[in-house]
This record gives sequence, C-alpha cells and structure tokens, in this order.
Amino acid sequence: ANCPAGSSSEAGGPCVPCVAGESSFSGGRCTGCPDGTFSFSGGLCVPCPAGFTSVAGSSSCYACGFGQTSAPGGLCIDLCKDGEAWSQLFQQCAICPTNTFSHSGDTACTRCPPGKYAPERSA
Repeated sequence: ANCPAGSSSEAGGPCVPCVAGESSFSGGRCTGCPDGTFSFSGGLCVPCPAGFTSVAGSSSCYACGFGQTSAPGGLCIDLCKDGEAWSQLFQQCAICPTNTFSHSGDTACTRCPPGKYAPERSA
C-alpha cells in the first residue's frame, strides 16, 4: 500500500500511523525521528522548539541545561559570551571574526551592516 507520510503498512496491509517517536516518508517504513525532533503520537517528526532538544526516536523534547540553548530542531549548545558564537566544527564557543558581532547567547556571529566595522570579539 502507498501510505501517506507518518504511516506505513505491513506486507501490503492497511496503513497504520507510526508509533510515537517515529515517522515515515510517503509509503516508507516507520523509523525513529532524528536528534532534535520528536513525534508525539506518531505521524510526522516535528523540530523541538528553541531551548529544547531530543535524542533520536523521541516522543517529546526536554529543556537544555543551565547555561545552554538550542536553535529550533537543534542540539543543546553552551550559551556564548558577547563577541563569541557556537562553533559546530570545534563544538565550543569561538571568537567572532573581524567585521562580525554577537550578543550573549547568539548561536552565530552576524556580519556588520555596510559602512560599519567591528574588531575581533565584538558585541
């Protein structure tokens, strides 16, 4: 059976919703939702809201720890100080390069607007 996303069928039987923590692409097998997403009662995997995350196959999200944050659908990362942002490459806070800036807790450095300049580590 060609089932809609969020459901599957066994051996051509009727389409049934995926269990909580799982989802499917159209017509595919139900598989666990990836990190940072959840499926409350089966169906589609939904990104966790900012400040929350999940492990693969979750039916709910949990809050990031003290001193941490997350982008929607992301993993928890440390809150960085002014002039720093989270480095995916190094998995730690890194200094914003010249001509960019950040405020405490930003998950990325922002490029300065035209005509403005910022030295390294600017807030």
